Amino acid sequence: MVVTAWMISLLAVGVSLTATDDIVASARANDVEWLLNLGYLVLFTPIMALITRFYRAAKERSNGIKVGPQQFSHIWDIYTDLLTRFDLPTAPALYVVNGNGAVNAYAMSCSLRRKYVVLNAEIAGLGQHDPELVRFVLAHELAHHKLGHVALVRISIAAVMHALFLPGKAMIRAQEYSADRLAMAVCPEAADTLVFLSVGPWMAQQLNAEAYVDQMVEDSRGLMVRVVNMASDHAVMSKRYKALRDIAKHGFDKHGEMF
Repeated sequence: MVVTAWMISLLAVGVSLTATDDIVASARANDVEWLLNLGYLVLFTPIMALITRFYRAAKERSNGIKVGPQQFSHIWDIYTDLLTRFDLPTAPALYVVNGNGAVNAYAMSCSLRRKYVVLNAEIAGLGQHDPELVRFVLAHELAHHKLGHVALVRISIAAVMHALFLPGKAMIRAQEYSADRLAMAVCPEAADTLVFLSVGPWMAQQLNAEAYVDQMVEDSRGLMVRVVNMASDHAVMSKRYKALRDIAKHGFDKHGEMF
């Protein structure tokens, strides 16, 4: 019986060692699978980003109107002046699209030679009545190109940063503040034009800027306002507007608040 117990004990140890080996092998397989998935993500993220960028550009080109000497010439004059100031190696093509009420503009790039600025008609329509506003918006988008914010490498990095949440938010905000600052350097007289994004271009001229600044200070103390700001991709409009006003009053040593 003693021998039998000893044999059973040895058998149990053997089974235990076998089970441990299986667990180790399974863990190693999981590690390999995780590394392969990470490799696929690193490989295919830039490819999918590139395909998406070409698709978006084709969509805007097929639905928009290309601005040029014979098309929206008053906007073209503003744009060509800004192109000279920014001295870009490749001039982005400018398109006007129907924003269906949305006040927006953005920069995009498909390659080193295929670059675009898209301007919603809600902004472009103010070209004759409020050219400084249009100038600032166009300068902001060209600044994104000048600073390399729409390059494929930067977009790929941003996709990874977004997965980390706050680092992604900080990266996008830093880019927006940088584009605002460069636009401000090119269009220093247009510091107050950004406010039209808050109320739309039709009421911007009626807005009391000082009262809006007081509102910013009061609202910024609220906890939920801070939460909203933290959850937004861009810094909330009050912070962007305040950053530009601080630059106008105190110079470029002033910087916008991240959160």
